[in-house]
Amino acid sequence: MTTVRAYAGAGDRLGPAVSDPLIGSEACAVARGRGELMDHAYRRQTVTATGPAMPAAATGHLVRLYDPMFPAITARVTGVTHRRFGAVGWTTELALDRPLLGSDP
Repeated sequence: MTTVRAYAGAGDRLGPAVSDPLIGSEACAVARGRGELMDHAYRRQTVTATGPAMPAAATGHLVRLYDPMFPAITARVTGVTHRRFGAVGWTTELALDRPLLGSDP
């Protein structure tokens, strides 16, 4: 059985420990730890991101957003909307919930 220990902020606050027999890889453990931190964050920010069609997007997924003007963020998808764009394309709008930990604004 794998136990995940999640550290918050600058790594000085211990988050909730998770013991789960279904966590079988390091990547899965990291994703679960991030999810636990997000569930227990005391401050949250709601973000909306729009991009090209993402048919595999689903609520509950963790996504990483990159913007050249800001630091990258990790957020949980809380809503997905697909829209027709013009005559030929589709866009996907993601409603995201991210924790504000440590020195985040």
